[in-house]
Amino acid sequence: MSGHDPFDALSVTDPRPENDRARDDALLARIVAMPLAGEKRHLSRNQRIAIAVGTPLVFAGAGFTYAQVMRTDVDSVGLRPLVIEARRDVSLPPGATWSPLPTQLMPPDTYTNGPVMAKEMALMEAQCHWERYWIDNLGNPSGLTGAKRGYAQIANRMRALGDPMSEVVSSGEKAAAAARAGDTSLLRRDLALNCSPTKGGSATDVSEVELSLREVGRPAVALLLARSKPGSLSSPEDKDANGFRTLVERINRALREAGAGPDSGNVYTMSFGREFFTARFFVRNSNKAAAVVRRLAEAKQPIRGSFLIVWDGAKETKRAPLPSAAPRSR
Repeated sequence: MSGHDPFDALSVTDPRPENDRARDDALLARIVAMPLAGEKRHLSRNQRIAIAVGTPLVFAGAGFTYAQVMRTDVDSVGLRPLVIEARRDVSLPPGATWSPLPTQLMPPDTYTNGPVMAKEMALMEAQCHWERYWIDNLGNPSGLTGAKRGYAQIANRMRALGDPMSEVVSSGEKAAAAARAGDTSLLRRDLALNCSPTKGGSATDVSEVELSLREVGRPAVALLLARSKPGSLSSPEDKDANGFRTLVERINRALREAGAGPDSGNVYTMSFGREFFTARFFVRNSNKAAAVVRRLAEAKQPIRGSFLIVWDGAKETKRAPLPSAAPRSR
C-alpha cells in the first residue's frame, strides 16, 4: 500500500489478459487474471496485496470466529465474515472508523486464503488511517507521537505475516522514516494513490489515473469508460471486460498507424475499476492521439459519464466528455 505499490499504476507496461494490473477500489478491480479452462481462479501473491489495498471493511458482526472457516478456498462471500473478525483485533487512530464493505470483495469465481487475506486487508486499511492521523497531527506533538507509535505497530504486525507483506512493510518504513525526518511526501502520495476517502485518503479511479499521468511525465491520453454497473467488479470473462480489452487493442493499433505513439510503438496500461474501465496511452503527440482515441471510443457508444483525459506531459491536463448513448444503471 504505502510508497511502493506492487500493482504500481505508474509503471508503463504492455498488459496481458492473464496478468493485467489489478486499485481502492481501483487496485482491487485490476484483478483480472484469466483462469485455466475448467479451473477456479485463485489469487496470486500480488493480487492478494491488491485486494488488501483496495477493499474497504464493514461494521463488525457477532458470533463468528476463524475456527468456523478453516478452508483456504474462500470466495467473496466467505471472505466477508473473516474480514469482520480480523479488523476487531486491529487498532485505528482516535476518531477513525472502518469503511463499509462493498457488495463484492473479489471478482466472480475468484478464491483466496480467507483468514490470511482478511488480516492483510484489515492491516492495510488501518495503515491508511494511521497515515491520515500522522498528517493531521503534524502540529500536535502528542498526537504525532501517537501516530508514529500506531503506524509502527501496524508495520510490525504486517511484518509478522511475512510474504507478501514484506514489500508493503519495506515501502511503509521508507515513508515513515522520511516523515520522521520532516518529509511527508511519501505518506501523502500513498493517501492520494491507494487510500479512498472512507479510509482517510483521496484515491478514486479518476485521481489515480491523473496522478499516474503526472508522475510518468510523458504525453498521454487516458480513456475512462463508465461502468454499466458501478460499484461492481468485473470478471475477466465477462462481455464488458472483453469488449474494453478489444477496444484498447484497436486504439493501440490505430495510434501506431497514425504515428502518434513513441518510436518503440505505443505503450499503454489498463485497469478495471469499480466506476470505470481505464486505459492510458503514452504517446508522442497528445492532441493527435486524442483525436484517434475519441473516434474509436465514440464508435462504441460509451455510457454516460465516460471521458478522456489529455495530458501534455508537462503542465496541462484537459478532460473531454464523450457523447453517451445510455445512462448508467444503479
